[in-house]
Amino acid sequence: MTTWCRWKGDKVLLNGELFFQCDKNNSEDMALQLYRFLKIDYPKFHKMDSLSKTGFLLTEIIKTIEDTGRFADDEIAMVFANNHSCSETDIKFEHSYLEDKTPSPALFVYTLPNIVTGEISIRNKWYGESAVYILPAFDAGFFEDQKSLLQPHTRALVAGWLQLIPETDAFIYFAEKTAGEPFSTEKILQAYHSL
Repeated sequence: MTTWCRWKGDKVLLNGELFFQCDKNNSEDMALQLYRFLKIDYPKFHKMDSLSKTGFLLTEIIKTIEDTGRFADDEIAMVFANNHSCSETDIKFEHSYLEDKTPSPALFVYTLPNIVTGEISIRNKWYGESAVYILPAFDAGFFEDQKSLLQPHTRALVAGWLQLIPETDAFIYFAEKTAGEPFSTEKILQAYHSL
């Protein structure tokens, strides 16, 4: 594990240091404030659901340190998890057809939790293995086990917890197959509990 990013409530840490804090006097939500802070020019961001925005932004923060361009397009795998799937978007989509009587195709696409990996893949042209799991709670052991994904064709892994309900509680890390000491459950727990 070479780099990690933690977003809880109104703060984002990068490798344990404060990277960004939401301006509560600004009427924009934190995701939009963070997007503007990162100076990203990616119009598709504005159409994403909250789950995709969270994974997208944390990956962009990781990329401020990690040179992901040194990997071939199929050498980076992604694994994310949470305990609510994409229920926030599911509720909005259900409202669009029950109350508004006009099911929204723009919302429908985000009723699949793995769209977050799709959005990151499209942005970065990463075509490695990817998965989104639903777990009862954050499990550092589960994430340590993900290093088994680092098979011969995969050299790096972006993985983590993308929890949005009841508040944003997200943690992602970047791990390389050849980077120094292997990461462990203890390292993951220490990073996750840093905020």
